[in-house]
Amino acid sequence: MPKSDNLNAEALLKKETRQLYLDILAGNSAAPAGSDLDHLMSLRLVTPDVSRPGHYLPLDPEPIGHHWQTTMQAVASTMLEQATFLPKQLRELSTAYRRAQRSDHGGGYEYLTGLQVIQDRLTPLLAGCAEELLTAVPRNSRPHELLALSYRRDLEVLAGGAQMRTVYPTAARADEPMGMWTATMTTAGAQIRTSASPFARATVIDRQVAVVDVLTPWTGEGEVPVRAFFLYDEGLVAHVVDSFERTWAAATPWDGKQALPLLTPMQQRALRLTADGLDQAAVAARIGISTRTVVLQLKLAREAVGAGSLPQLMHWWGKNDLVFQDGLVDQVE
Repeated sequence: MPKSDNLNAEALLKKETRQLYLDILAGNSAAPAGSDLDHLMSLRLVTPDVSRPGHYLPLDPEPIGHHWQTTMQAVASTMLEQATFLPKQLRELSTAYRRAQRSDHGGGYEYLTGLQVIQDRLTPLLAGCAEELLTAVPRNSRPHELLALSYRRDLEVLAGGAQMRTVYPTAARADEPMGMWTATMTTAGAQIRTSASPFARATVIDRQVAVVDVLTPWTGEGEVPVRAFFLYDEGLVAHVVDSFERTWAAATPWDGKQALPLLTPMQQRALRLTADGLDQAAVAARIGISTRTVVLQLKLAREAVGAGSLPQLMHWWGKNDLVFQDGLVDQVE
């Protein structure tokens, strides 16, 4: 049986090789010496005619095809099995590598500036993720190029057998690309949640390396660059994990199919004033509209949210008020 790493090259027949076989089959048995003839011989598609030196006899390709099919399937099965167990076999080496990183950086942290520099450092860490990836992304949408990169990276992490948990703001539910990303990831086995409360950005890989934003003011020249701390110290990483777990516990699961209702600025203002304790007449006077219009706006908001009553609407608003502040959710005029 040929070596597995030569299967593809040996089994595929070039056009010239196939034509030579057809010529021999048609009676032109005096085949010229060369690589095509050697290939046919190695595949046992032709054999020398012992009664006529320099001539060749064609053999039936069907049993040869079955032989090669069986061989290739066996090799493919072995490779798939190796691909399944490879991340587990490399886990010990990955742990040792990260320990060495912590040693190289004094056991503490590394400060990096520039999106490309950060991505270059993050990519091999994600590729080596063997057990768990935690991410907290405090943005309701992501740039298309980063979202596309996230598809590939995160699916590779999940395919390698690692668990993945991600938190986004509740406002992300109103972003269609984010919904598509979430639906894809949850189908692949990830867990996604959204939080109505503010939280810090973080990425934690196997609870050994954490990546967080730099919050100190930028004192350099020019525009503020993208900056990040890569944390290697066990205590620092544990602190980031603890913060993530608190955010995760209070967040709501999302499968990508639930969109956040969009409320008009007038509806949001009426809700906010009502939550402050004003009755509908006082809300109307504060906004400068009629009480009847306030009643209508609250009714429309109730329908948009799916609340059956004003108390249910105000309960929903109490959980999502922060999301609608500072333009976190696109407003509908």
